[in-house]
Amino acid sequence: MKIEGTVTYQDLEGGFWGIQGADGIKYRPVDGLPGSVRSEGCRIVAEIEPANVMSFAMWGRNVRIIKIKKA
Repeated sequence: MKIEGTVTYQDLEGGFWGIQGADGIKYRPVDGLPGSVRSEGCRIVAEIEPANVMSFAMWGRNVRIIKIKKA
């Protein structure tokens, strides 16, 4: 699935980087984000897939990043 969104840092459960999708959905990359886009407010375009994992972070949908780049 392809999404567009904005990178955001969440200071919950030890902190993590997430994506606020242009579609209004929050996405939490379970493997983190590459350093090239790890910046608050960075606009991105990404190809993702759902990740069926358990997490203590109660924020967004768990996803795996297949491809990601700055928009």
